[in-house]
Amino acid sequence: MTRSVFLLCLPPLLAGCLATPTGPGWTPPAAASYDFNWRLSGERALAPQQVFHDGQDTWLQFAPGQAVPALFAQSAQGERALPYQSRDPYVLVRGVWPALLMRGGSAVARAQYLGAGQGGGRAPAGRVERDGLPAAGEAHAVPVELPRVDASPAVAPSSVRYDASPAQGTMRAVLRDWSRQAGWTFEPEHWTVAVDIPLAGTASFSEGYEAAVSELLRATELGEQPLQPCFYANRVLRVVSLREACDRTAPVGEGAA
Repeated sequence: MTRSVFLLCLPPLLAGCLATPTGPGWTPPAAASYDFNWRLSGERALAPQQVFHDGQDTWLQFAPGQAVPALFAQSAQGERALPYQSRDPYVLVRGVWPALLMRGGSAVARAQYLGAGQGGGRAPAGRVERDGLPAAGEAHAVPVELPRVDASPAVAPSSVRYDASPAQGTMRAVLRDWSRQAGWTFEPEHWTVAVDIPLAGTASFSEGYEAAVSELLRATELGEQPLQPCFYANRVLRVVSLREACDRTAPVGEGAA
């Protein structure tokens, strides 16, 4: 499903990012190898035109005249507001992160690093194999294709495979099975949305529990109910709408509602 929501990003929405203005005479960095192997999804009005990195810094190119939204790094530890520097026509973020979020109110765009691409030199940590499509909405959802990608290099390799198939019924059932397999807690109350998402295909992930969960839920991003995982230090998984931030103060102990 292609969304056609266009939002005006107002200055109050930019409080999560602190821009460092630079003059027109900034010096470009020395020649480097750039990795463009990033996947963009979510709200197009907030997304950059492209994202790439050189192993140390990440560069985002927004459309001319497009306001820079609030930028956040996303990892297993949660979200972190990022300062940025203007390097016209680019925005520079220090570091290389598994995923970046661009937020404007309740709207979200996402840039996901897919692993070492043609310009990158780091070996992939694992592979995602898929055969078929998971449904990304309610009973009559349009199937959304799982990306065929290498896992993020921030995730350690794993010999454990996490498989999903229509025989398991829904994404919630898959996450329950995976959590038991990995020693995590995922109870019915930890699925916080009101809809179950049926599976219409198979997928297999080998880069670890958190990466597998993130990749499975990423298939919902362009559907009616985009979802994201929240991982907690006591090995509890919650699934929430992509439009809300992971609440680190929520009761997530075993048996908590």
